[in-house]
Amino acid sequence: MLSSLLTAARRRYFGFPVAHEDAAVRGCQAALDILAGLDGLNLELLKNGINPGAPVAVRLGMHVGSVVIGEMGGGNRTETLALGDTPNIAARMESLAPSNGIVITPSIKSMVSTKFELELLECDPGTSGSLL
Repeated sequence: MLSSLLTAARRRYFGFPVAHEDAAVRGCQAALDILAGLDGLNLELLKNGINPGAPVAVRLGMHVGSVVIGEMGGGNRTETLALGDTPNIAARMESLAPSNGIVITPSIKSMVSTKFELELLECDPGTSGSLL
């Protein structure tokens, strides 16, 4: 399962509930599509007189691995979440990403390096990632 953590409030899982061999490629393409849409979104906000104070920007982090899927919450408010190291590592990659950037782990890199142009990300010792 590929877990892509977009922000603390937005998570997207590729490979759940239906697994796809190319889930990593799909996830990376979705992340690139999000970045491609930001200029249009910011222009539309300005045209409609909506000023969020600064342009909308995102940081995206991606990792692939096994997870435990479960319903969290109670009453009328439940959410399906992936739990385990995979979403936590995706969150760490997100924190390393530059504004309007995508950071992927080496495991994602090995799955998508023939499909996308990647750039090595310089990070702290013990951490590695690539910019998509």
